[in-house]
Amino acid sequence: MIGISVIIATRERRSYVLNLLKDIENQSYPVYEVVVSDQSAEFQELTGDYSFGLNHFKHPGTGPCCSRNDAVRQASGELLVFIDDDARIESDFIYEITKPILDKRSIACAGAICDQNGNYKYYEKNISDFKNEFNWIISFTKNPNHPYEQYCYSAPAGCLAIERKIFVDIGMFDTFFDPNGAGEDRELAIRLMSRGYATYYNGRAKLLHIGAGSGGRRDIGSTPNYFQKNMAYVILKYLGEKELFCYKRNVILFRLKNIFRLKNIRSNIKLILRFITETKIKKLKEGNNKKIKIEN
Repeated sequence: MIGISVIIATRERRSYVLNLLKDIENQSYPVYEVVVSDQSAEFQELTGDYSFGLNHFKHPGTGPCCSRNDAVRQASGELLVFIDDDARIESDFIYEITKPILDKRSIACAGAICDQNGNYKYYEKNISDFKNEFNWIISFTKNPNHPYEQYCYSAPAGCLAIERKIFVDIGMFDTFFDPNGAGEDRELAIRLMSRGYATYYNGRAKLLHIGAGSGGRRDIGSTPNYFQKNMAYVILKYLGEKELFCYKRNVILFRLKNIFRLKNIRSNIKLILRFITETKIKKLKEGNNKKIKIEN
């Protein structure tokens, strides 16, 4: 039987993780081990009598990407299943999210991210989303979130199964997105596609996302600001400087329209200046004080 390692990156959400471990214990398909990478200020080791191996360690870094990557380095399963720390999963989740991989339909499978009541968060693509390439990146890499199955261009970091060897070979999560994340899974999906790998989506693999109001590996409420900068990085990395210029122009024009409409004038001015500073080509290429390979 293929060994499955569940990867959970967490910070200040001990009670949520304990509930998630109960869900993993009750899976219809066995899990070999759970690796919990914990960036909490005070480390309290998780213990319990589980049917799977539990590796809970304190992570010294900051951010979801380095936390998940180091958990993978400690994992030994052939398949990895990434689950958000503030999630609950149904009893067949592991079976459903790994089945397309075990059936050789794909090397990775995304599950359905639902609300706390198990309702699918539908996303209907609009033709206007595809007017240019950078809108394709932003829109088409969204998770389908419907009850059916299909091939897709998404790889949600908190609801994803993938072959360990492939994940390691392509470089794991890009730590440019640390410390706050926002978009790291979209970049992973594009990287998989650019290397010729297809991602599958199984709507029967339902993950109930609680959306905890505190804790977690990113600052609550900060995601939109980081997302715009991070999408600039993805566009530069895969589409080049011309498309980056178009993307930056559109973001700035959107903020200027708000200013002309007298909406949050001071806030929008600050956001424009911050966006211009953070999306300079040299700064994006350097990433987190490291050179990156621009894949134009």
